[in-house]
Amino acid sequence: MTLDIDFTADKKKIDGKLAVNIGGNGKIGGKSERINQIIEFISEKGSAAPAEIAEHIGLSTSRIRDYLKELTDGGKITYDGTFRDRRYKLNGN
Repeated sequence: MTLDIDFTADKKKIDGKLAVNIGGNGKIGGKSERINQIIEFISEKGSAAPAEIAEHIGLSTSRIRDYLKELTDGGKITYDGTFRDRRYKLNGN
């Protein structure tokens, strides 16, 4: 008996490590993983601009802003500055 399996593998580097996603929608990591990465990055830096976070995580700045809005609305983070020079920090820091 022979079993043929058809799959695709997507590779991407996350934090300097190679991550492989087999099949699925081609995305590596889910929403909660991205949010955790954002929180961890802000925690390490003390504060961060959306462009810094986007470069670190490997997503577009507009996608990062979506996540930041969600975190701000949920009370997890706050920000200082106007839209163009905004920096985000953990709530209470």
